[in-house]
Amino acid sequence: MQSILKNVRATRFGPFPASLTAPGHPCPDRQQTGAFPASAGDLLLELWDVGACLAVPAGELLSLVPPLSHPRILRYRKNADRLRTLLAELLLRRLLSEKLGAPPNSFEIRRDANGRPFLEGNPVYFSLSHAGNLCAAALAPCPVGVDVETNAVSAEIAAAFYAPGEADAPPAERLRLWTLKESLCKCGGIPLEEALRTPAADFPALGLSSFSKDVPDGWLSAVIKNPHIIFC
Repeated sequence: MQSILKNVRATRFGPFPASLTAPGHPCPDRQQTGAFPASAGDLLLELWDVGACLAVPAGELLSLVPPLSHPRILRYRKNADRLRTLLAELLLRRLLSEKLGAPPNSFEIRRDANGRPFLEGNPVYFSLSHAGNLCAAALAPCPVGVDVETNAVSAEIAAAFYAPGEADAPPAERLRLWTLKESLCKCGGIPLEEALRTPAADFPALGLSSFSKDVPDGWLSAVIKNPHIIFC
């Protein structure tokens, strides 16, 4: 893993200060069968620039992840898409290893009925995203969704799918809103069209907190549900 990671530029956001963390409470939509480490009580995001790795044949790197992950990676026809998916999983496994104190490939990552990844019998929540040269992962002690985007959102798409009052936003804000809404989609397991029509201003009333960051060539956003964390 280290030979491929040396060509990747990583940026970490968080863990957000413990002083901003509200008292913990159980998450109602998944049975908790373990203790989330105290050191991992905050939202943690990591962003990778993997542009220097996208020419490597994905088949040469499949051995870096367990066989259970191979079909999901190989379903993509283009080598760059396979690599982005594989590298996003490597990023996630490195974070899980750091937080849970186990080897990166010891985790069996499964997906629920809504496509959200999870670890069987483990209370850690996480999410993945990749676009262009960027891959992102998020870890939290409650449901979380993350999205990174590099492509502009046209005014026509915004007019067709965004909530009233958001469709006329400037280009950079349209892209930020898209990443927020797709993060909501991943966090809540709801259809993307429904998430796009949910006004970002309504997030606090829905028990959601959000984070957005302008990053090179795009935007990174995360949304958490039943939040333990208050941030801006």
